[in-house]
Amino acid sequence: MNPCDKEIKTKADFLAFLTLYNQDLHSCPEEWANRDLASFLDALKDWIEEMEQYYINTKQEVPSDVNWKVLYDMLMAARIYE
Repeated sequence: MNPCDKEIKTKADFLAFLTLYNQDLHSCPEEWANRDLASFLDALKDWIEEMEQYYINTKQEVPSDVNWKVLYDMLMAARIYE
């Protein structure tokens, strides 16, 4: 699976993506504009604020079914999970 694969349909797909995503950060850090957590979270927030335009610009359907609570739970758990 390529870290840029857009066919994430299952939990297993997403977990495989996260593994490759983390490996990519370590093997190609020069390709990452946001290498530290603070800048990564700022970029994530900024992108989410403008995400509808990304989908419009790339001629994709704007998602209407994002489960924001699950994303919140994931981020909050990652703060303390060992």
